[in-house]
Amino acid sequence: MAKSPLDRLRYWKPRRCWRLRYPRGDGGYISRLFGPTGVDEQDREAYAQAVLEASMWIDKHERAAAEKRDLENHREALKAAQAKSDLGLKMMRSASASYRNGETPREVALAMAMQGYEMDCDAGEESQRLKQPQLRLINRIAELEPVADRAAALDDEAAKLREENQHLRNIVIAAGRSAATESGPLKDLVEQFIDAHWAKLRGKGTSNKTMQAIRTSSRKVVEYLAAYDPKIESSSDLEACPRALAEFRDSIVSQQPEKSAGWARKNLDGPKHFAAWLVARGYLSAMPRSITADWMSVGVDDPNPTFFSDDELRLLWASTDDSELRVGLILGMNCAYREADILSLRAAEIHVAQREIIRVRNKTKRFGGVPQCHRLWETTAQTIRPWLERSHDGYPFARFKYLSDRMTQYIDATIPGNADLPYGERRTAKSIRSTASQMVEDLTEGDAPHLVKQMLGDRDHGISKHYRRQNFESLFKVIDRMEQRIGI
Repeated sequence: MAKSPLDRLRYWKPRRCWRLRYPRGDGGYISRLFGPTGVDEQDREAYAQAVLEASMWIDKHERAAAEKRDLENHREALKAAQAKSDLGLKMMRSASASYRNGETPREVALAMAMQGYEMDCDAGEESQRLKQPQLRLINRIAELEPVADRAAALDDEAAKLREENQHLRNIVIAAGRSAATESGPLKDLVEQFIDAHWAKLRGKGTSNKTMQAIRTSSRKVVEYLAAYDPKIESSSDLEACPRALAEFRDSIVSQQPEKSAGWARKNLDGPKHFAAWLVARGYLSAMPRSITADWMSVGVDDPNPTFFSDDELRLLWASTDDSELRVGLILGMNCAYREADILSLRAAEIHVAQREIIRVRNKTKRFGGVPQCHRLWETTAQTIRPWLERSHDGYPFARFKYLSDRMTQYIDATIPGNADLPYGERRTAKSIRSTASQMVEDLTEGDAPHLVKQMLGDRDHGISKHYRRQNFESLFKVIDRMEQRIGI
């Protein structure tokens, strides 16, 4: 007997509720939580509620899959109609050519041409039927044809569908569709938006790391809308169906707490900027009603830093010959740098001979900038020197895109069991920055919190910054002690 997807419903201890891992078909799973949270596994009433919710979700998901198959069948039917039309045209051309060359009698050529003409007409009618915008209504009528003896019921069903279509048109008119001056395909518009928004951010001196999340999430929402029912492929389609964006937001928020609030905000930020751009360009009459004031309200992650031991840092350093990973590792351990810090690092800010980096942290430039100075270990200087000697446009590490993702994959592959740890315990590229700052805290025994802020390049919110200059000598001494402690 085939195993039901509902058999995968299991009690999940972290949230004390039930979780369903539904197979996607590509080897991965869709995870969903059901039932009330904070209950015991023996609570049968809560379990019954979870089973009911899971059953409803499975039914909805499988219906969506069936609809996707129907769409694929529709595309195949269109291809078949086109192939039939092409064959008919080929037969007509062949009959004409063979008659002119004297190879075929007139009657035979005429019969062949007539057969091709009929094939082309039949294919044209089928193609026209498949391309009609009320195809859902036509498909519904086709489903009811076997029960043609129930003519009255069929007429009533058709009338209801016509009334529903008119109701949808009235909603579109009431929503102000006529106020939009342009219409265009979303897959093309999103690329125009990305170029325009990136140009604006570059003008503000923003790093590509910020744009990367907006670029990815705006393309992601366009893919989601294209697979939505009804399919939304143009700006006018989006104007007529604003609820689709609300359901996109629901799909992002539903992945918490397995995904962080920061992850959710990054996935919602791009669609919001994209919708505002569509309004500004006249493709939408107004911001979709789905994008409310709480669009970005997805909660705040509790501070939960994760750290590496000294032995694990040595293992990570010794286990790779990848030059880009080694730069990311050594600058992370020595200076608490993350990907954005490394990508925006200028060659002029690196003084290898003095073994120092003196810069203004790129992330803080919008409010005046925070000085960021670090002593370089001897190993750090040796590792980054070849990159400074290569040809570059002033940013020697600008090509290190997706460094954080590669670093996290490398950590999972190198440290046994790390990939299996749950969110909040698994170490990622971010953990290198946390480890470096914690090492400063430990070496100063917590008596010099300002050195931790200097290490991280954090903004000083006190007024004393207007009356003094920061002294980095104490931080340099701590960094020297870090080098002796790790021994890299």
